[in-house]
Amino acid sequence: MKKVFSIILTIAMVASALSLMTVTSFADEGIVQDGLVSWFDGSEYEGTTWTDKKGENDITDCVDGTFKDGAYVLDKAQQLLPNELYDVLRGEEYTVEMNLGAFETYPDTGYATWLCNNSGTTAEKVSFYIQLNKGAMDTFKAKTSGIASSARPAFDEATTTLQNATLSITFKAGGETCVYVNGELMSSSASPAENANASVGSNPKFILGNAGVNNISNTAFEGLRFYSRALTADEVKQNADYDNAPKPAPIPEGPVAIEGTELTWELKDGVLTVAGTGAMPDYRNVEDSRPWVAYLDTITKVVVKTGVTHVGSSSFTHGKAITEVVIEESVESIGMDAFSCADTIDTMSLPKSLKTIGQGVVYSTTVTTVNYAGSEEDFAAIDKSAPYNDSIYVKNESGETVPAAGVVFGETVVTPPVTPPETGDATVYAIVFAVVAMLGMAVVVTKKVNA
Repeated sequence: MKKVFSIILTIAMVASALSLMTVTSFADEGIVQDGLVSWFDGSEYEGTTWTDKKGENDITDCVDGTFKDGAYVLDKAQQLLPNELYDVLRGEEYTVEMNLGAFETYPDTGYATWLCNNSGTTAEKVSFYIQLNKGAMDTFKAKTSGIASSARPAFDEATTTLQNATLSITFKAGGETCVYVNGELMSSSASPAENANASVGSNPKFILGNAGVNNISNTAFEGLRFYSRALTADEVKQNADYDNAPKPAPIPEGPVAIEGTELTWELKDGVLTVAGTGAMPDYRNVEDSRPWVAYLDTITKVVVKTGVTHVGSSSFTHGKAITEVVIEESVESIGMDAFSCADTIDTMSLPKSLKTIGQGVVYSTTVTTVNYAGSEEDFAAIDKSAPYNDSIYVKNESGETVPAAGVVFGETVVTPPVTPPETGDATVYAIVFAVVAMLGMAVVVTKKVNA
């Protein structure tokens, strides 16, 4: 009986550990998640495979060399899409969203078709296109039902309106088919009581772009999304706002040279490291020239490696996310406002080699703990005449400059090498450790029960 109880307890603890942890392979990035089946971003691909950020419907055998500037560019070409995506359009409701970059249409064509199905034996039942009629028209139309008599939502001046825009088409059988551009409703019409797409055979062709001589265009697809339900107007607007919000520039891979110096900088997993030989440039009054300024809000830790002699003025001012600073031996001076207006820095490590602290290095910044590698005598020898560094030194009642309350002496400044886990590994490690811990607890309990 005791053994049975211990086994049950072990299983229960493991199950509890797993239930407390949510394994998420997809991060909520600000778009609507409910009903999202697949999401493709033009900047996320591997070779000739366009990776599905949400599900398992990767688009394979893409036209080689056509992923450019964050988009999948199809010029007079078409891309076969997985049938699983067309299955979404066979449902009683769905939403398709296309993030369009720049595109051009060709004269003497009838249409610029962006998404359509064709079973090979029947006419298209789904087609999203601009009707051109060789220059006589400029009308976007959304064909969703396959029923010729049904009205198709449409709007004019399409080639201008849809440049660099989010196009959203929602369909609900017995309800409405709606077309939105950047979250604004452009046109709508009544949908049939049943989705005629359901009658299409099991192996239709579902294509992005179109290679047909009468349907070609040159279009940059920056993204695609497929939902298994019709999004509301507010949800469409939410997605469009996300698409159109300024996106941070991609972080450079590997060390990047700092112009005019023998130094490099590298930002990885929130840690910005400055390495090399010599002094960092001063960025006072030219803060926007800092090479990492576009990523400032993502920097959580700053490491200045041995070999650097000077931390430049205003280098990290307004670094609101910075919580830790490590300045290694060899640095002799820290320039004015280097870490000013950074809110709260939990720990700042300063080297024994430091000789001068500039004005306002930590102005309007609270540093909880300052780890200084030298002694109190060494600290006293630092030039601390510059004001506005109350988290590092203050004046006492006698007017003498003394260490601030958070200064700790004799702390050697060392930055151990850290190899972060690959994407997704951290979650796996957390689960493994938690399960092992739970199993350990279970073993202890088992021994006690058996005793």
